[in-house]
Amino acid sequence: MLRWRRYRRTRAHSLHSNAWRTFPRKSYGCKTSAAHTRAYKEDVLHFMRAFGIVSREELRGTSRAAVIAWVRRMEAEEEKPRTICRRLSALSSLFKHLMEQHHATHNPTDGVKRPSVGGETGVTAAFDEAQARTLLDAPSTETVIGLRDRAGQK
Repeated sequence: MLRWRRYRRTRAHSLHSNAWRTFPRKSYGCKTSAAHTRAYKEDVLHFMRAFGIVSREELRGTSRAAVIAWVRRMEAEEEKPRTICRRLSALSSLFKHLMEQHHATHNPTDGVKRPSVGGETGVTAAFDEAQARTLLDAPSTETVIGLRDRAGQK
């Protein structure tokens, strides 16, 4: 039984790696880094491992219900909403490419509700009023550079 698991894991990884070579970077809609491509590969591989997918036919036969079950499983494992959205995006991009190449008839991620990631608030901390005033008052009026910097503030 151990050999079977190892075989399935190896086959899923090799299937994914071979399929990914044909996945063009232009499918992302912009230029991407090697890290971005690697993250997308790992995200699709996560889906394949979750369902034991080892063949192209099994991947093409993925249903919307399977994708929803995958999302619920990630939520139950308390994955961050951004991680879930990124993984769905990777799977959606792969199926979009497969559809363009006529290797799949549908995109099972269409219509799957993605978790909200709090788009209204930024993740970068902002200055409060006192910190901003301290920063603006920082240039010295005793030096030429300080006078130049203070003049730019007015």
